[in-house]
Amino acid sequence: MLSELEKKVLEDIFTEHKQIIYNTAYSVTGSKEDAEDILLDTVLRLLPYFLNPNKKIKLGFIYVTTRNIALNKIRRKKTEARLIEEHFNRMDCYMDFKKDFTDICYTELRERMLLVSAEIAELLTLRYVYQLSCAEIAGILDITSANVRVRIFRAKQRMKNCPNIQLLYGGD
Repeated sequence: MLSELEKKVLEDIFTEHKQIIYNTAYSVTGSKEDAEDILLDTVLRLLPYFLNPNKKIKLGFIYVTTRNIALNKIRRKKTEARLIEEHFNRMDCYMDFKKDFTDICYTELRERMLLVSAEIAELLTLRYVYQLSCAEIAGILDITSANVRVRIFRAKQRMKNCPNIQLLYGGD
């Protein structure tokens, strides 16, 4: 919890510097939502500096801190996007073996994989992209192979409405 002094300092930082922090963040990210998140992150990051009575914080320091937080956020987003793309590229390699699997269905499958939980997507990737057995998946996830089979069955039921889905998920 914050002390009363910390709350006061936090409020002062926010009211005094919110416009420059927001404008800097927005100019770097181009996103209103990201700029608002970065505003809060920056204020919290600057709090210890403002609590130190021996230091006078310059506007340049606030600007550089904000810019760095914004750049880090952009890098994280790019990394997340790259990881998702790598995941689907691995699926693309597998899909080369499924010539009958139409592009429409594959696009729909990608969209559906984004809608299911990360746990289910991981399970399906292990089973059908890496072609691991249920026993191998059970060892990786530290669950029983029966549990793996049930989860795969339920995931297939959720994704059942995709046409031609049995081409990828047919025959366990």
